[in-house]
Amino acid sequence: MPYIKIQTNQKAENEKEILKKLSVELAERLGKSESYIMTALKSDLKMAFGGSTEKTAVPGAMWGWDGGTF
Repeated sequence: MPYIKIQTNQKAENEKEILKKLSVELAERLGKSESYIMTALKSDLKMAFGGSTEKTAVPGAMWGWDGGTF
């Protein structure tokens, strides 16, 4: 089951709409039925990256096997 999870320190408005758009986009990109897609969104989290609490996003491909960044 394809799964996409977004975690952010920003407050997300319209979470249901975001989850639906993610589901549609992932299904299209993978060529799968949306009935197999799972999405999750955690917003307004207390997070820091690189010592900063500013807005941030890091593509999953940038994470190493041990959870560290390259």
